[in-house]
Order: sequence, then structure tokens, then C-alpha cells
Amino acid sequence: YLNADILVGPGTTPEEITVPPYEFMEQTKEYHNHHSTKLSLGWKVDVCWITGYTDEQVDEMEDWMQRYKLLPDENKNKNSSSDGDGGGGGGVVLAVNARLLVKHMDPFRRFLRRYPTTSELLVWTGSGEPPIAKKTKKRIEDFFEDDNSNKTRNHNNNDIDH
Repeated sequence: YLNADILVGPGTTPEEITVPPYEFMEQTKEYHNHHSTKLSLGWKVDVCWITGYTDEQVDEMEDWMQRYKLLPDENKNKNSSSDGDGGGGGGVVLAVNARLLVKHMDPFRRFLRRYPTTSELLVWTGSGEPPIAKKTKKRIEDFFEDDNSNKTRNHNNNDIDH
């Protein structure tokens, strides 16, 4: 994976972005397009923020991915199920914080439905965060499993509460 938090997420400001999207995309596009490397794109976040990811934040990420042809254009239609290749490379992973995701999961479900073959979620907790509750993990899993958009990976740097 080539990973960077390239956009402003919940609880952060543009000044906190250390890897601007244009720079990351320009520096990685040739490598991504000629190798089977996935791009892992995320948002700079404050994990304690009261609200989750917004529709606008997910749309902005999708716009950047479209601009660099990381997603197939034909899948832009919400009802499409085409299997485009997204312009080469190994696909795209959206890295999302579990605590923020659970507060507003709908935009990610819509995203996964539009791009079912070229995208997935990596759901993470940070090393400085306390463990998430089992019921939170289950809620996330159940939400995405309900409509077969369950292309999520769990990546916890901490154990789950028992």
C-alpha cells in the first residue's frame, strides 16, 4: 500500500494536512498505474470529534480519485455494477477511523456500491486510542454486510474490549 491522509476530515483544518492531495497523487500515479499497488487514501482526523465523516468529505475524496482515474468512470452511476479497472494499479482503499465511521456510515456504503470491484474500506483505530467496544465493531460489520457491500478490513492497533 501507498498510504497518506490527504484530505481534511472530522475535527481538522486544512493547515493540519501534511501531505496535500495533489502532491501525493502526482508522486504516486506512475508507480500505482504500473504496479499492483493499492493506494490507501484517508482523511486527517480528530478521533474524539463529535460527528463522523460527512457526505461532502467522501464526495471530495471520490472527486480526487476520479481526477486521477483511480476509479472507473462508468461506475459513477449509483445503479451501475460495471467491473471497470479504475485506470490501472491495484485499486483503492479508503482508510477510515472506526469511531468516526460508526457515527455516519451511509456515505461509505454509497461509495462501495458505486465501485464494488475497485474499492474497499480499511477500518482502523489509532495506537493512542482506547479499544473499541465489541458492539461498535459488530455494528460496523452488520451495516456493511446487510447489502453485500461488506468490503471492509479491520485494522486495530488495540485489542477490542471484552
